[in-house]
Amino acid sequence: MPHTALPIYVISLTRSPARRAAISAQLAALGLTFSFIDAIDGARPLPNAAQAYDREKRLRVYGTELSPHEIGCGLSHVKACAAIAAGPARAGVVLEDDVVLAPDLPAVLDAVAALERPFDIIRLAGKRARKCKPVQQLAGRQLVRLFGGACGTQGYVITGEAARRFIGYALPMTQQIDILLDEYYFHGLNTFSVLPHPVREDETLPSTIPARAQGGARHGRALFYRIMPRKWPSDIARFFYHWRHYRLGAE
Repeated sequence: MPHTALPIYVISLTRSPARRAAISAQLAALGLTFSFIDAIDGARPLPNAAQAYDREKRLRVYGTELSPHEIGCGLSHVKACAAIAAGPARAGVVLEDDVVLAPDLPAVLDAVAALERPFDIIRLAGKRARKCKPVQQLAGRQLVRLFGGACGTQGYVITGEAARRFIGYALPMTQQIDILLDEYYFHGLNTFSVLPHPVREDETLPSTIPARAQGGARHGRALFYRIMPRKWPSDIARFFYHWRHYRLGAE
């Protein structure tokens, strides 16, 4: 199955023409066709905010609010996943518009499209170096399982069924979308990564999500009374996931 059989969706704000032009040029140079997903703009009123964001739970568990930009980013990825879930292809590719694409990305996508190993999500990018378990060679790179989240939503492949399940897990939002995607040990989606990453964040571009003010950071009481009760289930779930997939030889 050629890489053109994997639909590619690029999340981009309509008010960012320079970014759109840059990512369009990269994809065209690689011979890859794609569609834009018009990102949900956190600078404007959010659609269906009450249904999309569980403010009460967010405050109860984390002690801080998600910013409108963080909610908009999350809803943009939900929108891309919905497009994949509604499409005829088995899986699709989600990219953000502030990325640098490796020259061999088409070959990587060809290999993913032809992959016989069952998967739900394959991360194409990540911001943190993690220990990993190599699974197989993939177009001159390695398909691996990471000991931890890849961190970041710059690029990933997700199947239609997994996209439906992830939407159900993510909504209503209580965390940033990259954290939700990293919680493979909770949502149970069969997750791999490609190393070295064929997609990376272009760090020369400013983020469209403003940094949190210092007063919006988690404070001491929130850390102890709110975060810790969630941390223990996370640690336990992660331990058993890693034991199953890394220690017992399952792939």
